[in-house]
Amino acid sequence: MIYSEVYLLSFNDLYTKTFATRYGKLPKIDQKRIIQLIDDLKENPKLGKELAKFHGWWSAKKGYLRIIFSIDWNRQEIIFRSLAVRKKWKKR
Repeated sequence: MIYSEVYLLSFNDLYTKTFATRYGKLPKIDQKRIIQLIDDLKENPKLGKELAKFHGWWSAKKGYLRIIFSIDWNRQEIIFRSLAVRKKWKKR
């Protein structure tokens, strides 16, 4: 399950149907983690470079959720570069 599209979302769009539709295929717990990460980034002024890239990994039941995105603080936009779920390796 790999999303190669680039998503443009303003901060106000994150709680609308647009967000729910784009990420509807992900488990709800992962959707909540994405929203929480974005909230943390908005509230942290130390991250306020004009354009900053962040790379996040989350442990999920069936694998790891990876998100690569940029934030444009002037326009208050979040640009999603990629969103992927990778399966965990089984220990032998």
